[in-house]
Amino acid sequence: VRKFEETFRLFAQGETTLPRRGIGEIPKQMAEKLPAEQLKLGHSVTEVYAREIKTKDGKSWQGRAVVLATDFEITNQFLGVESSEVEWNSVDCLYFSLPEKDLPLEMPILHLDGSGEGPINNLTFVSNLCECAPQGMALASASVIGREDLAIDELVESARKQLVSWFGESCKSWKNIHNYRIKRAVPSCTAPMDLEMKINGIYRCGDYLGLPSIDSAMRSGRKVAESIIESSF
Repeated sequence: VRKFEETFRLFAQGETTLPRRGIGEIPKQMAEKLPAEQLKLGHSVTEVYAREIKTKDGKSWQGRAVVLATDFEITNQFLGVESSEVEWNSVDCLYFSLPEKDLPLEMPILHLDGSGEGPINNLTFVSNLCECAPQGMALASASVIGREDLAIDELVESARKQLVSWFGESCKSWKNIHNYRIKRAVPSCTAPMDLEMKINGIYRCGDYLGLPSIDSAMRSGRKVAESIIESSF
């Protein structure tokens, strides 16, 4: 119920946005605002302290603060905190290409399944949100939850039948261009929430600190950043 209430509130209070080249553009945009010499990539971290980290190659890095922006299990390993295993929600993402002229509608809305008779939980025509498809073409993204029992090919076929029941026979010609089976999409809502963001002087942020979502992850990161700034004055 809490997850529904938060999601409903977010949709009611603001608009849904998506970068033209995909959600991965968000961290890229953030990284571009940092000096190139401040980004240290490809180092395997072995030890973490309040103002220092050590890496597998024997290097040591010091800073004003250390923030663990990793998943719940890895964070606890670095912090030396004992925790029970976190359950994860999985999702299958199916992408279809179709002629723009065959779009069932041009509104940027989310279609939710209310019948429970097909594998698709929700679908959106992503190209109605942003310019992400070639000229004259459209892109549909369907999300499937809890159907790991079906192979991807079987899942696509079952989803296509559901799409036909929604939008008509033209869906049979939609081209399935790519599929993603994401086993660890977000922690389940039964995972620990409302945890302390600072332990032994080390900060942590992630979607597990609230109701799991991209919004929760970014919100926790902002709160950590604000806390570090305030503690510096």
